[in-house]
Amino acid sequence: NIPSYKTCMAAGVSITVNEVCKCSITSWYSLFSDITFPSVFIPLPDHFIKYLLGDGDDTGLVLPRECPLTTVDTYTSDSSDSAVSWDDVDVDDQVEAPSFPELVDAIEVAITKLGGAVFPKLNWSSPRDATWIAAGNTLRCTSCSDVILLLKSSDFVMHDLSRVGEYCGLEQPLIPPDGFSLCLRHWVSINPSGEFRCFVKDSKLIAISQRDVSSHYPHLSAIKDKLSTELVTWQKSSLLKIVSAHILERPLCSLCFKMFLMSIGVVR
Repeated sequence: NIPSYKTCMAAGVSITVNEVCKCSITSWYSLFSDITFPSVFIPLPDHFIKYLLGDGDDTGLVLPRECPLTTVDTYTSDSSDSAVSWDDVDVDDQVEAPSFPELVDAIEVAITKLGGAVFPKLNWSSPRDATWIAAGNTLRCTSCSDVILLLKSSDFVMHDLSRVGEYCGLEQPLIPPDGFSLCLRHWVSINPSGEFRCFVKDSKLIAISQRDVSSHYPHLSAIKDKLSTELVTWQKSSLLKIVSAHILERPLCSLCFKMFLMSIGVVR
């Protein structure tokens, strides 16, 4: 669950609409494109957003007609078996699949451009809560079916589309200035021990945490001091100068960002 506006205020944290919008990947990607993973952005049409938001109480999960049939093409929460016997499906119960030809074409072109495998997300969140429905339980997508299946199954995606405004006290959905976008990122297999969250307050790095706080990685203890120096040096040289110089209106002096240490000396 995301913290409510009241929870933020009780903790002395005030978040503005402008600050939330700056944290959308569509706002910051161009500033950091040389130090992050290559990505392609696809604007989402209103009728596709409506499709993602549909509760599907009676229809289950139906993929667009342009998407090839996958192992999970129609899924309902009441399904007792993972496999569907299509001989047992009543034609009268079948739901007409929606159609998004231009969007599907754009997704396929982007996947090819990014090397054949991508990591999907919307403006703020990835569908990491929906990996249970994907082949291999991963966010690695190689087709439009993979991408849309994850998006349609994710509560985190629903949060982006309908609840982000709660951070700043809005009762209605917060729509980014450029609208909602699908971001497809070049797929990289990441070792979770190399992922970190870094916390900046008043332009100073005050804390570094493992992103995976549920696991212990013994090898990190041996390189703790070198690791801290590496992350602090990168943060000072590559991040804050860009943030202070280029982010629109006033800079974000307090923020949290994620870093991946590929090896000592190589940070993304």
